[in-house]
Amino acid sequence: MDFNVKLHRVAAPLRSQVEETLRRAIADGDINPGTRLVERELCQKFSVSRPLLREALRQLEAERLIQTIPSRGMIVAKPTLEDALQLFQVRAELEGLASRIVAEQGSAEDHALLAKAIGALKAALASGNARSVRDHKNALYAKLIQASGNEVLGQILSGLYNRIQLFRGASLAEPGRAEAAVAELDAIVIAILARDGRNAELLTALHMQNAARVLAQALAKAADRELTPEERAAIERTPGLNLDE
Repeated sequence: MDFNVKLHRVAAPLRSQVEETLRRAIADGDINPGTRLVERELCQKFSVSRPLLREALRQLEAERLIQTIPSRGMIVAKPTLEDALQLFQVRAELEGLASRIVAEQGSAEDHALLAKAIGALKAALASGNARSVRDHKNALYAKLIQASGNEVLGQILSGLYNRIQLFRGASLAEPGRAEAAVAELDAIVIAILARDGRNAELLTALHMQNAARVLAQALAKAADRELTPEERAAIERTPGLNLDE
């Protein structure tokens, strides 16, 4: 497991820092799915106690980023197509709702922050730094949810985003997907700034459907197989919205 560790013993609880470092390492592909997590090695790497490490691992297990396998111990979870489609279906509904709320009810300041966030994301894309693109995408999503003013929506989506870390690297790594994703997000922000709630909601659903399609293809390629007709049909149903309405 080759990933960087930089813990600060004052700024935030150590357990939270361990959780976030492991979460990011999984999202960035520094720890591959199926990798066994050896407590002794991780304790040494983080310079933390075993009880603290176990608390952090339990949190990641609750997020389903890691799982316990009999006789093997804890490993990084292996994402499945079924998991991906279910997550994107729920995410499409919730993010679509957030986009509509912000378009119709967001303040001028909220809209200005979203415009600034999409500008930063475009700059990250132009820089060619994949990690920067992921970070700025996350920042854009965070501002969208914050602008919705719906705390429950934010809590639910936060849990989804943690689980989606397993898939994000594989999706954005597909040729052309990063550029297409940024263009789709730009269109969503434009609709929000125009206060076109319905269009913002539909564009968000389409963004999720495209992301699900690319991810499904990446997972199938990694498994050295083709998508089945049933899987392709499931992808087209992913958003849970009637895009023709």
